[in-house]
Amino acid sequence: MHRITALDGLRGLAALTVLVHHSLLLFPALAEPHYSSEPARFGSLEWLAVHTPIHALWEGKAGVYVFFVLSGFVLTLPALTPRGYDWRRYYPRRLLRLYLPVWAAVVFAAATILLVPRSEEVSSLWLDERPRSITFMALVRDLTLVAGNGGLASPLWSLTWEILFSLALPLVIWVAFKFRPAHGVLAALSIAVTTAGGIFHESALMYPPMFLLGVILAMRQEQISRWFSRANRSVWIALLIFGVFAVSVRWLIMAFGAPGFLLGATTGIMLVGATLFVVMALEWSAARRFLQIAPLRTVGRVSFSLYLVHEPIIVAAGFALPRDPLLAAVAAVVATALVTPIFYVAVEKPSIRLARAVGSIRPRVQPEPA
Repeated sequence: MHRITALDGLRGLAALTVLVHHSLLLFPALAEPHYSSEPARFGSLEWLAVHTPIHALWEGKAGVYVFFVLSGFVLTLPALTPRGYDWRRYYPRRLLRLYLPVWAAVVFAAATILLVPRSEEVSSLWLDERPRSITFMALVRDLTLVAGNGGLASPLWSLTWEILFSLALPLVIWVAFKFRPAHGVLAALSIAVTTAGGIFHESALMYPPMFLLGVILAMRQEQISRWFSRANRSVWIALLIFGVFAVSVRWLIMAFGAPGFLLGATTGIMLVGATLFVVMALEWSAARRFLQIAPLRTVGRVSFSLYLVHEPIIVAAGFALPRDPLLAAVAAVVATALVTPIFYVAVEKPSIRLARAVGSIRPRVQPEPA
């Protein structure tokens, strides 16, 4: 199966969005709306950054939603080959590919807590919410993840769902095949369930359908290509504008005092926007050309490493420079740019090689007794 390089670029763009998101949360005025339904002061710089489509540039949750849809898509494609798929090889490869970098990331996060004491008083509500010390249970939860993360590195929450989906992938693909004639209904139901999860703040409803949408995209890729084969530039630009508004819709309606349940309901609309970005990366030639530029593809290749190490670095910088969030954010981004390739070469790349080697081992067949 050939590699779709535009998806590397999309993955890189999503990772950069998450990096910017956490860096800006060091600023108290930008962190506060995430903990309150009260809008920022109208006309201020904070209002422009939070309550306009500019928020799409640092909407970290939308970046994670893109990751979830992409995971469903790229993990399903190999399973659709006519010659069949060896699930016995899939499991060791996938679990090693995820867990080895995660374990290293937990050690790294713990090291940042020990090296940079989190005893300073901080103004950012987001920064103040980060753990101040290492506990045994937090370590256990972050190292296992299946029962939820312990918070030493907050982005690990998404890896819980990544691992659970990876374990359930054969069942999800079987369901998607079983209901193949009703994929449209299944997609609509996925968005509806995610919306309900947002309203009731129930993660088990919010996130699994995002992976399912990626599975459906993989199974319907040829049909989707036919649908968009005649779409002109104006159609794609309109879809891009819609996608930008969709992933920032929560913050747009918050400016008008929308109630909490309505803010939660925007989760489904954000998922539509995230899915649309994946479709654009696959089908829109202009989007593919942009996403295939070398810097984005490079970031995309190391995006998992960036995702794992960036938040502990940002938190450490925030506590080291509690009165200068701008300097802390800049220092964190620079440090992340330096640490990410080191983590990739030292941890992620060897884990990929080991996962491939283990996955290529064929079980020894015992000879039949004479």
